[in-house]
Amino acid sequence: IMLRGQSNELWLPLDPAKLPNMKNLEEHHVHKYPDGRIDGLNAVTWYITIVTNTEVIPETPTSWADFWDPKHKDQIGLLSLPSNSFLLEITATTFFGGKQRLATDEGVLEVMNKLAEVKPNVRLWYRDEGQFQQALETGEIPMGEYYHDVTGLAASEGKPVRSTFPKEGGVLDSGAWTIAPVSKKIEEAYKFIDFMCRPEVQDVVSRKLGTAPTVKREHLTLTDEEFAAVSSEIPPIIPEYSLYVGERQDFVTQKWNELVTG
Repeated sequence: IMLRGQSNELWLPLDPAKLPNMKNLEEHHVHKYPDGRIDGLNAVTWYITIVTNTEVIPETPTSWADFWDPKHKDQIGLLSLPSNSFLLEITATTFFGGKQRLATDEGVLEVMNKLAEVKPNVRLWYRDEGQFQQALETGEIPMGEYYHDVTGLAASEGKPVRSTFPKEGGVLDSGAWTIAPVSKKIEEAYKFIDFMCRPEVQDVVSRKLGTAPTVKREHLTLTDEEFAAVSSEIPPIIPEYSLYVGERQDFVTQKWNELVTG
């Protein structure tokens, strides 16, 4: 997974002229160095959404703010790290008008203090995805954040679970294609990356893997039902990856352990 905002030139700056199909991608799937040069294109993307056990919580949630509702005391499972839960971005978007509140350390602390208010409702801060999924399916932990594609698969197998895109948007995480400067197959790599940017290829990836397409909706042949199974028309919450590298990473991790999971 690439981290946006990294300053070290780990990857070969990509030549757009060699990637004609890049034009098909949504802009947030194009990674750039601070000076604007392209260093990677997203290969696959996946959503984190609100998941619920339909037998315990029959009403479909509508907002990330539902996590803070006192009626869900001791019912929720959340990912335990700031860098994989993206709860800072969720909280900033839901309660502070957007991720811009995370631009300063003071803003991060403000958001963390709001996030800390969810703790009475959290039954499990999890790292083991299987543990949470089992607890969700049995109803032991009937609500939380989890992966949309995995939850959809469980629902298709008859498990009493649902995945819901909240009105603020699901969190869209990603993995990217890059080229190492020392590669001896640079031209071949360009051809492969460009191939993966073709709409018909993203159609297949979404249908077979259940991941969200990187290509703009209008270029795809996915039906409304197929698209809804893997993605959403609601603008996504894109992780603020710069929080999780360098000096910011140390600050965020320390304060997270003190205020959120401590």
